Amino acid sequence: MKNILLLTNNEFVKDKWQQLLALDYQITVCNLVELDVLYLYSLVVIDAAYIESLAFDPSIIKQLPTKVLVLGNNWSEEQQVSVLVAGAAGYCDYNESTTVALKAVESILQGDLWMQRHQITKVISSLVQMTSNLTQEL
Repeated sequence: MKNILLLTNNEFVKDKWQQLLALDYQITVCNLVELDVLYLYSLVVIDAAYIESLAFDPSIIKQLPTKVLVLGNNWSEEQQVSVLVAGAAGYCDYNESTTVALKAVESILQGDLWMQRHQITKVISSLVQMTSNLTQEL
């Protein structure tokens, strides 16, 4: 059984996602975590409230030893693309249907990314722009 860490202090998110995942996965819920233990988890589900409050710097997502799914509350498309570019494997809204939420988790655990189809171009464009900027700096 795969281990999933749910990083939130929001009771609604905690209850919904813990119930959603508990049948198929080993769930650990916490509101703070030491980064050096993240390798123990197949997936870390991070409440976007941490990113918004700067308690969690999204730029470190790429450095984490595990996949990351960000849960947001009606985040703008710009915010969603931003965390995907920062290295998150996916984004889901707090109120996502059970079917979609489970599909997102399963897809990410299988190595896929989870985003809306129309965001793919925006994420790729952002990554290409970042690469171009780095190349120009050299």
